[in-house]
Amino acid sequence: MVTRRTSKSSGKSPATRAAGKKSKTVAAPAAKSRKPVCIATTGNCQSNFLSSVLTSVPGVHVEYFGKQTRFHPFEGRTAPANAPEALVETLARWKSEGNTVILCEQTWPIVDPISEAEIGGSVDHIVRFPNVEAYALWPDRRYSEEQLKRIKPDRALRLDIANVKAAEAKADIEVRDLYDDETFRRILPFDSERHPTTRIFAKIYARIFASPALAWLDFDAADLIARVEASRGLNTGFHHPIATSIIDALDLQWGRTEIYRRWSEASDLLDQRSTDAAIAAIDEMFTLGDSDPFFARMIAPFAYNRYASLMWTKGDHDRAIWAREQCMTLDPYNIVWPQTTARFFLTLDQPHRALETVAASRQFIPPNARLEEIAGDAYMMLGDIDAAKASYESALIATPNHLSSIRRLIAIEADRASTALDRITGMLNSTKYARGKLYDERHEFEGILKEFDKFRRDMANGGPALRAEA
Repeated sequence: MVTRRTSKSSGKSPATRAAGKKSKTVAAPAAKSRKPVCIATTGNCQSNFLSSVLTSVPGVHVEYFGKQTRFHPFEGRTAPANAPEALVETLARWKSEGNTVILCEQTWPIVDPISEAEIGGSVDHIVRFPNVEAYALWPDRRYSEEQLKRIKPDRALRLDIANVKAAEAKADIEVRDLYDDETFRRILPFDSERHPTTRIFAKIYARIFASPALAWLDFDAADLIARVEASRGLNTGFHHPIATSIIDALDLQWGRTEIYRRWSEASDLLDQRSTDAAIAAIDEMFTLGDSDPFFARMIAPFAYNRYASLMWTKGDHDRAIWAREQCMTLDPYNIVWPQTTARFFLTLDQPHRALETVAASRQFIPPNARLEEIAGDAYMMLGDIDAAKASYESALIATPNHLSSIRRLIAIEADRASTALDRITGMLNSTKYARGKLYDERHEFEGILKEFDKFRRDMANGGPALRAEA
């Protein structure tokens, strides 16, 4: 039997109803004590991050199903990501293996949720939660110039809320109260149009964890929610600062804070390539970090990133690398920072420092194709072909269809084949080699060609088999 909410309460505000749902006591099912638990999350990056957060729940196996393939870790962990088409089959397999199966499904204004007819008897508990968005803060990301002449910020916000309300009608939790004055205008609510900040995530996840689908699980929900709020959250798509006209039209109090004003000023100066003035504004902004740690945590890594790019363009490589290192210290789970820093070192012909950067990132970031490929490139610069090949193969273990790593492996095998062929040609033209030596060289060459052909065949089929045939 599937556990989920069947009706909404009425006559109360969204905040009151949400509070009522949070306090609801749910009895644990009989299966709690023994059956393994498998959780599937579906949706966009918000659901992707939820899957990473749920990996912290003891004794559960979590996987994400959706089109978001970016790296959104929580405390360095991510759940396996799958195409949405694999969901129904996976749920059925989990159930057939004797697991308790939970589905966390994101809902949308237009698209209908997965029907219970589709999932059959594969799911024991379902919690559906609405997508949230804030295009009112970045209206040009949804509306054309012609539309923006008619759609002012207050109307854009009403349209966002209407979409959330429509998604909410198909969900088991309510989130409209997150758009009230107390929340939306007083705390920084979104990094970008569909990336909530951790304060919003914490409120949404508290309601998900309190739902009948998850409330019976044995974990400290309050502690996990606090850790979510203290994290950086989604590690891509920071689109601040927003236009002053939008801040004024929507009366966004967080947009008038001194630290946000300083970031706006610094960002404008960076856009204008006013390097010294921008650096001074950033320095002033960081002095305000102690008075607003949340803003400092949200803004600082991206401020240092802009600073690093500017210093690199100016040719001040030492300052650029210093700024990138600040990014890694402040936001260690973000793959972008070690990736770009290691690339800096490769550009400067410092492969050892690139390898040190990749190695240091591994304590925070799970195996990742891009970082492993950078390690392979560094080993190639050092002339260590075997180590380079191992790194590229590690990249393909992390992401089987990582084409740039496949191309690098093909290039290695092609080069080895060419070198072996040159040796054989030299032997055929020399009387100094015994027949046995020539046979050994030809045998090695044929083995190389066989592996080379395998890589070409794998590319044609859309993915590497690597050692599967060995």
